[in-house]
Amino acid sequence: MSGKIVPTLDKMNVLENAVISIQLGIEHYQLTQGERENPLRAVSAARNLFAGALLLFKYKFSTLADSPEHATNLIYKPRKLKPCLKDDTNIEWRLELEQNKTIDVTDIQLYFEGLGVRTD
Repeated sequence: MSGKIVPTLDKMNVLENAVISIQLGIEHYQLTQGERENPLRAVSAARNLFAGALLLFKYKFSTLADSPEHATNLIYKPRKLKPCLKDDTNIEWRLELEQNKTIDVTDIQLYFEGLGVRTD
């Protein structure tokens, strides 16, 4: 055993973070109405809305998984694929995941395509 920390995924935490990000985005957007002194608030609103949408997509993927481990494999970026002996005659390929990197927009689009998830 290598002693590596394996990332874990709590899908309800992902959903909660998505909702919070979207709420903050809406609040920041509402604060920009008529506000002239802080144009960066609009940027903050857009960032929070975008982050919330990405988190909702990641949550959707986690709901398609059949176990927390499978959900983790879907959400965290793979670092490398390595062969491991399953038994004396069979090799199994295992993903090593990045500990602090989850899938990005490009990965999400690819996953949507492969999993048949439709969005506009």
